[in-house]
Amino acid sequence: MRRIWIAILAGLLLCMTLTAGTAEGGETVSFGKLTVPADAESIDLGKVAVSGSGYPEFYDFLAQLPNLKHVDMYSTKIPRKRIEQLAERFPEVEFGWTMVVGNHTVRTDAVSFSTSHSDSSARHKNEDFSVLKYCKNLVALDIGHNAVNDLSFLNDLPNLKILILVDNQFQDITPVASLTGLEYLELFYNDIRDVSALPALVNLKDLNLGFNRIADISPIESMTWLERLWVPQYNSHNPTKKPDPEAVQRLRDALPDTLIDSTAKSSVGNGWRDHPRYTVMREIFKTNSWIPLDGEENPEP
Repeated sequence: MRRIWIAILAGLLLCMTLTAGTAEGGETVSFGKLTVPADAESIDLGKVAVSGSGYPEFYDFLAQLPNLKHVDMYSTKIPRKRIEQLAERFPEVEFGWTMVVGNHTVRTDAVSFSTSHSDSSARHKNEDFSVLKYCKNLVALDIGHNAVNDLSFLNDLPNLKILILVDNQFQDITPVASLTGLEYLELFYNDIRDVSALPALVNLKDLNLGFNRIADISPIESMTWLERLWVPQYNSHNPTKKPDPEAVQRLRDALPDTLIDSTAKSSVGNGWRDHPRYTVMREIFKTNSWIPLDGEENPEP
């Protein structure tokens, strides 16, 4: 019996050695080859891998760090299921992840993200973009030419200033109304019927609604702050069905300071992309850094 107790005590001492340093050096906690102070606020996993069977141990490791605020896991391959589990178990911790979106990757500290798709690209669906809710710094998003039919995931991205949703499959744009910081918005080639949500976007400067199925364009008449408005074939994808000339004239009367185009033969025709803000926008996606579209930040509305 004595030998059994000695063995048990030896095992306990070994565990304590693995997870805690001496009192002189301060307590430490270990996971694999990584050892950090028990009072650490930020840790970097580096190349430390976490396998499927190792996640319970990893969760226990994090639970022993009461002051933890940030975990860098950018170099760790992690499935979506584990991302959701970590976010739920440790809501006060900011995790740095490299996440998969379709056949793309995006870091949680990204400022911009674009699938860079064309008409011939493989199309991603709503669920592929759901992980973007962990990208708290995202201000520019381009998911054009995909198969999105539900925009509810946008409710988790309140800091967006640039949004490109061209050529998808959605009708309801209500979630866009929550993005009151938007300055640039492309919605052409979708199935939009109702635009009554858009007047909530009080910082918007550039709006392209071409090639949709909008029955009533009149809500846009209140958006006197717009600088550019493209509405070619806003009511149809059929090139023979032209916009209602009276409705377009009412837009012109209501928005005398807005450059309005209703005759372009393509969604970006008649100079939509020939504007300095478009050039700045492309640079934002290229450099993954925020550049004010007009050279300086806008004042609060």
